[in-house]
Amino acid sequence: MANDAQEWANSISEWCADSQQDASAAVASKARELYKMVVQLSPSPSYTVGGYSKGHFIKNYRIGPFPQVGEVAGTETESQTLARIDYQIPDEYFLVNEKVTMTNSTPYIEEIEYKGWKRTGAYMPIATVLSMFLN
Repeated sequence: MANDAQEWANSISEWCADSQQDASAAVASKARELYKMVVQLSPSPSYTVGGYSKGHFIKNYRIGPFPQVGEVAGTETESQTLARIDYQIPDEYFLVNEKVTMTNSTPYIEEIEYKGWKRTGAYMPIATVLSMFLN
């Protein structure tokens, strides 16, 4: 009888661990999908606007358990940024972190998300993706 109880406890414990891993993987997958869509919707104008560089802008999408401040020098391609998102939010991410944030400290985040420039309206990549996920 004691052996049966121990086997039952072990099976419940294993089920809980598997469920936590499955839940973490599902949430991490959704976070990666959301953040990748934000990157893909970030503008790539055919002309130079206000010193804007898509490569510099998307390199400054910073991901982690807490908001990050400060601009990162340089640029990266969209495929490099998407690969970085995969690396920074692995399936196990939510087993050790309660949340994930995406911040961008570039000086033109306000124009891209809210204001736009003289020849363009606001691109709103973050608002657009959130609206798609919430509706």
